[in-house]
Amino acid sequence: LWQTIFGAGLVRTSEDFGVQSETPEHLALLDWLAVEFRESGWDMKKMVRLIVTSSTYKQASKVTPEMLSDGQYTARFDMGPHDDLLTVRDPRFEPTSVIRAAHETRVDLVVGVGAADARKSESVTGLARPDGVVLLDPTLGAFHATSAIDPSYDGKTRQPALDMFAPTNGYDAKVGTANYSADFAKRFHAGQSARNMQLIDNAVARLKLIEQGKGQFTDNEPLVIPAASDGGQGIRLYHADLKFVSHTKKPHMLLKADGSQPEVVVHSVRPATAARVQRTVGSFGPMSINTTVRDFLANYALRTTQDFAIKEDDIVGVDWKSSMMSSPGAAEGITVPTLVLTMSCHYLVVPGEIIYDHLASKDKTYASVEGAVHGFTPCKPEYGDTEKRTFDFVDSWLAKAGRF
Repeated sequence: LWQTIFGAGLVRTSEDFGVQSETPEHLALLDWLAVEFRESGWDMKKMVRLIVTSSTYKQASKVTPEMLSDGQYTARFDMGPHDDLLTVRDPRFEPTSVIRAAHETRVDLVVGVGAADARKSESVTGLARPDGVVLLDPTLGAFHATSAIDPSYDGKTRQPALDMFAPTNGYDAKVGTANYSADFAKRFHAGQSARNMQLIDNAVARLKLIEQGKGQFTDNEPLVIPAASDGGQGIRLYHADLKFVSHTKKPHMLLKADGSQPEVVVHSVRPATAARVQRTVGSFGPMSINTTVRDFLANYALRTTQDFAIKEDDIVGVDWKSSMMSSPGAAEGITVPTLVLTMSCHYLVVPGEIIYDHLASKDKTYASVEGAVHGFTPCKPEYGDTEKRTFDFVDSWLAKAGRF
């Protein structure tokens, strides 16, 4: 719960609390919260309120000059990339883990080619069923990597015909934006789908050899995929051309800065980010997936078809049930009350609606915070206090009479 709200858990290895986990930085706080949770009767709503009304949560998510002048804090900033000050919220949020946890409490766990390592399913039996699910600006899970496969890469170089940064294809490097033609978008997405399916087929073939004792190792193999990404800075047309994933299909509640909550078609107000992406092309970190054969098949592999396309208000040509790490596929197993709350100054407005449409819940809500970025802060001052608006709405949704 703490990780969901702040972006980083009190124990950074939230997937492992065993002997190999990291030591809690704030052990006393963790113990106190555990006791509070138990004595509240395992009341999740009460715990959310406790955290979001705390002085820690209300602090500004920035480092002040006073903190920098304090030797106690500056010493901790020098420790590495993960500052441990609770005043600094980690903007990274992994909603897929939340949606997956909710889905895996069910017996009929969806398993496709993406779950090639069947042993993973053994550890998810017997989990407590959640009372509800809150998804804050969720990604599509495995599709995040699928959508960032560079179709112009032929194994050696990047071919201009499918290069999203080529001026001949509609990209303007001076301003970092593009106006791609329908023909180029069609060829680009077809190339992405073809390379995606080839990567999956290659990994399946390698797994068969490993299981036959013909691999590099007896149980698994390292796998490095160049010209691909599982992060935010991937080769995706919508980073340059803002018409892609630009608005929802249907009207939904928009939480505006003036306090109104109209039902409207939600439009993304994000800026173009292609210039930043272009600077990382060819680099090892942002533009490669470094994994193993089994991990790729379990967590990245999502099958696409020849008609794969990312449109203005939809994403088509994806077999959402082909990976256990697919958020829409997992959503089909969620029947408890669910809130999907997107941030309109980001590119997940349409993905959030896709997840919403796949939910099996009868009590489900889609809403969007106007002008909020993925980390909940406003992208422009005129959008006001988007963080408060986000969690006030979550609180009101949780508190609705008869919901739980």
